[in-house]
Amino acid sequence: MALILNEGGVEESVAWLFEGGEEDKQRENNLDNGGNLKIDISEELARIADMEIRYKASKQEVERAVVTCEGDLEKADETLKAQKQEPPSTPSKAKRNRRNIEGTLK
Repeated sequence: MALILNEGGVEESVAWLFEGGEEDKQRENNLDNGGNLKIDISEELARIADMEIRYKASKQEVERAVVTCEGDLEKADETLKAQKQEPPSTPSKAKRNRRNIEGTLK
């Protein structure tokens, strides 16, 4: 809680834990009462959009990769890159049909 109240500042958080000033108690009350804690995720959203474009993947594919990698965008990027570079493991239906047709024509 101390780190949240002090926006990640370790020294301020330690001081807050030892001192516990009135201003800090007021901030804690604001958080408990639904105070607005704003987190800027615009950079992460831009990276996700970039992955969609770069790997020609749907938004859902990118989201799956991010969830699979537990939110680690670097790992998700590597996963998508590997998926998009892998050749399909089985021949496509069109190729199989073409082979069947060619086999019957011989």
